[in-house]
Amino acid sequence: MSDTSDEKNTGFRFDKLLMHVVLDSSSAAHHLLTYLCLAARNDSGTSYHSQLSLSLHTGMEVKTIRRATNELKDLGLIACEYQGRGHNILYTVHHAKLVEVAEAGKTRCAERSKVKQAGYSVG
Repeated sequence: MSDTSDEKNTGFRFDKLLMHVVLDSSSAAHHLLTYLCLAARNDSGTSYHSQLSLSLHTGMEVKTIRRATNELKDLGLIACEYQGRGHNILYTVHHAKLVEVAEAGKTRCAERSKVKQAGYSVG
């Protein structure tokens, strides 16, 4: 195999990490992150969208998209680069940060599960 085909096989696979992501922020932020991960190119984690197109695809209002975008940027999960007059935005999902948040989510869920199991066995 050539080097280029090996690179294609090592895509980030953003969508597999999503099931472990637990955000303390709004559900809109998680919904937007899910959409951006599914739309992201595996080799770069990027996708182009306008806030209007995100609104149409996610069913969220533009104001909610803005708020969720700011939450995800504050968490370090995404970056935004405005293109042209600001209508098109290059969204980049930060894979390393997504992995970090997913690992923390796995740990949190495992701890909750242990607490629930301990509670059920006592009774």
